[in-house]
Amino acid sequence: MEQEGHWGDGHMYPEPDEQPEYPWAGPSRTTRQTPSRDYHDDHPMLGDRSIDESSRTDEDEDDFLDDSSNDEDIDRYLRRHRPVDGDRSSDEDFVDSDLSEDDAEEIDLSDASISDTDFAERPIAGFEKTLLRKFEKQLDGSPEDKMGKGGRKGRPKGALGPRKAAAPSPEIKAMLAQANAAFLAERFNEAERIAKDIILKNNEIYDAYTILAEVQQVEGDPAGSTLTFILGAHLKPKDPEVWRNCAYRALQHREQVNDKACLQQAVYCLSRAIATDPEDIKTKFERASLFRELGYHRKAANEYLRLLSTFPNDPTILKTLAEVCVEMNDVQRAVEAFDQAFDGLREQDVSFGDKLGWADINAYVKLFDHIKDYGKAIKQLKRLSRWLLGRQEEAYWDLVIEDDREWDLEDSPRRIEVADYIPSRFDLATYGSGMPLEIRMKLGEYRLKFGHEHFDEALEHFNWLDPDDDTEGAKLHEFPDLFKDAGNALFNAGYPQNALTFFEAIQFADGSADASTYIAMAKCYEKENLLNEAEECLKTALEIDIENIEALVRLAKVYQDKGIADKASEHVTLAMKLGRNNKANKKALQDILKGTNKSGSGLLKFFEGAKRGGYYKRKTLTPSQLAEEDISRTEKMKLLQLNLHSLKDRMRTGDDEATLAWMQVATMMRREFLNNRFLNHPSDRGYVFLGFSREAKRLSMKGRRALDVPGPYEILKNVQNGEIHLTEPVPTAYRGISFDTWLDIFLDFAICLVRKGDTEAAYTALNQTMFCNIFYHSPEHMHRINTCWIACAIHAQDEATACKVARSFTRDFTFNSDGFRLYSLVSRLCQTSTSWFNSQSAQKFMMRQIHVMDKGYYSKSKTKRNGAAMEKPKINVVLLTLYGHMMLIGGSYAPAIHWFYRAAAQDPQNPMLNLSIALAYIHHSLKRQSDNRHYFIMQGLHFLFKYYDIRKAAPKPEQRQEAEYNVGRTFHLIGLNHLAVPYYERTLQVAAEAQVNGNIASAPDLKFTRDAAYNLRTMYAMTGNMGLAGEVTQKWLSI
Repeated sequence: MEQEGHWGDGHMYPEPDEQPEYPWAGPSRTTRQTPSRDYHDDHPMLGDRSIDESSRTDEDEDDFLDDSSNDEDIDRYLRRHRPVDGDRSSDEDFVDSDLSEDDAEEIDLSDASISDTDFAERPIAGFEKTLLRKFEKQLDGSPEDKMGKGGRKGRPKGALGPRKAAAPSPEIKAMLAQANAAFLAERFNEAERIAKDIILKNNEIYDAYTILAEVQQVEGDPAGSTLTFILGAHLKPKDPEVWRNCAYRALQHREQVNDKACLQQAVYCLSRAIATDPEDIKTKFERASLFRELGYHRKAANEYLRLLSTFPNDPTILKTLAEVCVEMNDVQRAVEAFDQAFDGLREQDVSFGDKLGWADINAYVKLFDHIKDYGKAIKQLKRLSRWLLGRQEEAYWDLVIEDDREWDLEDSPRRIEVADYIPSRFDLATYGSGMPLEIRMKLGEYRLKFGHEHFDEALEHFNWLDPDDDTEGAKLHEFPDLFKDAGNALFNAGYPQNALTFFEAIQFADGSADASTYIAMAKCYEKENLLNEAEECLKTALEIDIENIEALVRLAKVYQDKGIADKASEHVTLAMKLGRNNKANKKALQDILKGTNKSGSGLLKFFEGAKRGGYYKRKTLTPSQLAEEDISRTEKMKLLQLNLHSLKDRMRTGDDEATLAWMQVATMMRREFLNNRFLNHPSDRGYVFLGFSREAKRLSMKGRRALDVPGPYEILKNVQNGEIHLTEPVPTAYRGISFDTWLDIFLDFAICLVRKGDTEAAYTALNQTMFCNIFYHSPEHMHRINTCWIACAIHAQDEATACKVARSFTRDFTFNSDGFRLYSLVSRLCQTSTSWFNSQSAQKFMMRQIHVMDKGYYSKSKTKRNGAAMEKPKINVVLLTLYGHMMLIGGSYAPAIHWFYRAAAQDPQNPMLNLSIALAYIHHSLKRQSDNRHYFIMQGLHFLFKYYDIRKAAPKPEQRQEAEYNVGRTFHLIGLNHLAVPYYERTLQVAAEAQVNGNIASAPDLKFTRDAAYNLRTMYAMTGNMGLAGEVTQKWLSI
């Protein structure tokens, strides 16, 4: 008798009309043809420039063949799917059980479910399509399963709901073990095949989905991995942790796949987790945040309102709700929520300060800026401030609405005129001086909204800032932003002369007067028709920010009003050029023009006239005039370069005044260099700078096809080798300054920016420098730019950027160990988490380096780079060790041991490798899944003592101390304290032998001394030996 086989839902063979689908017959991944690129085309900081977004199609976004029916399969599966493990959640479980019907309709989570848009970036592969159909068929049941007695339709016998998942058969268990073993051995194709076979045999095995998802993750398919996790999660519908894990995985891949699709997947998974565990407040907060990020502001607001019902009067929820309501233009809703919170506190007779504070009052009153209800704003501001100061009993102040005498500094002359006021009832500090300046400024601003008759009252509030005080302890140095707010409020109300008092005071606050401050002063001077003063302010603003579009446009208008048409046209042209550079500048220019036009300045009309040529005509220069202008500009650049040189030493020592002066000069020089299209051609990286002549430009732009060379790097090399002859030699300087000097200026400028704390501006400056074609095609110049970029990232403690740029060195200096050491070094210097050191992208990059190394080492043919034969690479121990440490930090101890063994085969006496293998074994033994704990510990101790023997033979005392400490710390780790104590004691003994006259500071390199002493003291104290603990503390841990 034949053994019964399995097909589909347990049938021996497929139905005659059923077309079987196999996992290996599904759509195959397409292989993209990668065009030839320059040696640095893969620079990690150039990704956005290398792709023309307008030319990309939907097919470029995924690696699978499109199938228009896949979207329908997903929708149908998620509508009809029912979990198979225990009690099944109904469709209503997608919505929180604590929602009313109206709210459920309001917050329909269909937008957050896995619909067509969720996976638009990645159509489902053939295997997954087959799997979804099998799910539907199994969960719906066959027609016979739905028949009752006598062939009638009805509910089958037994308990309600589908059956529970069957226990895995021995065959399935064996296949799972094989899949796990293959995954740990990094045979990912085999693990993927076995996992798919398991699912086709029994699609109720959750572990199979987990293995398949992990394989897809490793193979660089984050979208497929997330989808597989979500499919598997339906097998555990009542486990909220599974759904939360799916949501977090979807969010991890936002940068790699469609951002909105990942957010929608995360919302769907969090909604399922909430349906399973309605009391999970943290998950509700996370879902509300995702609603807001997706732009579903109404859903986010409703979520926060429900959270507010659970946590009434919570300030964080109230302020977040206020932000959401402002974004959705429904501020009244947030005001009502705050009012309800205040009323609730008042009914509970709770001290206001115990629940809410001044920051919450400030957030509340700012909402009235949007609804323009300034009367209620003043009333609520004073009432809440009174309550917070403990004077809620003095409700009679609500009747005093014509002024704010309640908040005067002294009782006399105005406050005592109120009949109900009792001077000695409350402390005087609970009146005028008790109100924070931030709240008082809002009170003054709202007073101005009621017209000129309230101007004196508003000015009294603003004068609390004391703008005439410029001493060291003045309020100006502590609250410069409040001075700007007061000045803006006065200017907008039509009092520019009073506004100038506050703006001019900001100049005396260190570092507070930025470009916007001087622009605001210029606007006040324009209102007063003081054009010379306005011009000086705008020039100062441009010295601070030379690319400030608003300052350029306003200065052009000032010149036009003064009758200086040439300067006006020059600034208009520069503003138009900056507006064309990028979308942000263009939008800023439009906003500025629209805003100034509304204020009646006529700036928009002037600017449009300038664009039509009504205010200026382009100059036409003769050849002799052009030559004279060129000589003049060259002399100016040389003078500026001399100024830079005179300030350079003081700038590099950190002199703030010299640094500011140096940066102002460098900014003018950078602008001159970057405006030259021969040197800076960022739109075309294929353009090679060969000179300023037409012949050089024609060769640079069109020579590749005629010369039959693969890229710009080869063109430049052929010119340098003399294979291509030019009438004029390739220039080595611009404006009489060598290109190396120009690069020094650019790099110093970036370093100055990062030292001032403006990291993003420093990165932008380096990016502009890198895209200058004169530098882009020079390996030496690119090396210097990358080195400076790493220095800036380290100074800013930006590990992500530092690691990305460090990878370029490992690529440019292939198979050179120093590049990999540099990568480890920058991660060490950036004192942040290790998430970037062993990130997924970093692991993939290093694995590609290993593949290239292995291919070159084991290949019989020679490896080539840029058409030139390369020396056959050797097995790089540093690279293998680096990748092993990435695995080790991530907790993947078994793969880490594999890579450490490969490295140790080349350098068996390397102490670092032996220590790393020892720690990998011992940490692996401490894992819960470890099946032979003692074996792993013994293996680890073998390599640990091998490391110990190597280090003990070292001549330096710090190396011997390191060996003693590491062995002791390892025994301490596994709980063998009695074995750790002798090694800790010998660690201290080495330090004692290295001391001079008993001075611990005389042995500065023995960095393990205090660690060993602290651990030893702790062990003594825990065992009750306080005497020895005290001796160790007194000798080694006392300052």
